[in-house]
Amino acid sequence: MKYRCTLIAATCLLAGCATMPSAETGHLYIVKMAEPTATTDYSSAIAQAIKEAASAGGGVVELPAINGAPTTYLTGPIRLESNITLQIDKNVTVRFVTDRSRYPLVKTRYECTDIMNYSPLIYAYDCKNIKITGEGTLDGQGQAWWTWSRGTYRKAAAAIKKYTEDRAGKYPLSERVFGDAIQGLRPTFIEPYGCDGVIIEGVTLRESPFWNIHPLYSNHVTVRNVTVFGDGPNTDGCDPDSSTNIVIEHCHFTTGDDCIAIKSGRDGDGLRFNKPTENLTI
Repeated sequence: MKYRCTLIAATCLLAGCATMPSAETGHLYIVKMAEPTATTDYSSAIAQAIKEAASAGGGVVELPAINGAPTTYLTGPIRLESNITLQIDKNVTVRFVTDRSRYPLVKTRYECTDIMNYSPLIYAYDCKNIKITGEGTLDGQGQAWWTWSRGTYRKAAAAIKKYTEDRAGKYPLSERVFGDAIQGLRPTFIEPYGCDGVIIEGVTLRESPFWNIHPLYSNHVTVRNVTVFGDGPNTDGCDPDSSTNIVIEHCHFTTGDDCIAIKSGRDGDGLRFNKPTENLTI
């Protein structure tokens, strides 16, 4: 059954957004394909739908299957806003581009050290009431990133070490810049950062560049009926990090590393922030 928020209605088209009435109560923004193709980039259409829904107070951004047939949406990173549900329907694959220049720098953690790095594939910052739901698949095309677990990573690993040990707060976040500046640190797949009220339910994740689900500095997070496939390096299933009131249930994780790992920062940097993960149910 499809979820609908109890707000007004709109439909977002690839060529632009047009408001129209809905038979159901609720904001519903449907990202529609002009032509069902796996090579068309739908980043702008998805971002516009999220923008319009957020401007109206929230809603559901739905990626539907065309005529019920397998449908692929190619996109860059997706950034959610408060009161947004991203609904990935059955027979839909959302495939993320591997061009690293498309991933802007954002606040994040890499293996529990606070840095600026490439945006996660799906990112939310300081949001409330966000959901990622549906029976579709999210494909991170992680193979393009996995080579960084070897040679390229060594320079980044040496650079991040001083930040990991920074108990005194000597290095502000503005100096902890990676991404293209110091390559080698892969982005996570789904990361709510500083969010309150997060539900990730029903979707399948494949081939994450790095950790799959990384709730960071967040509260009231539920991960339910999620399936994760991927045998790449460090492709942990779900790693709550300095977060509270977490439920992980009825999930299937097939990964190249940990299925679930509970985090709370690392070494001196983590001690300085002093934000444990608490009230976790698995």
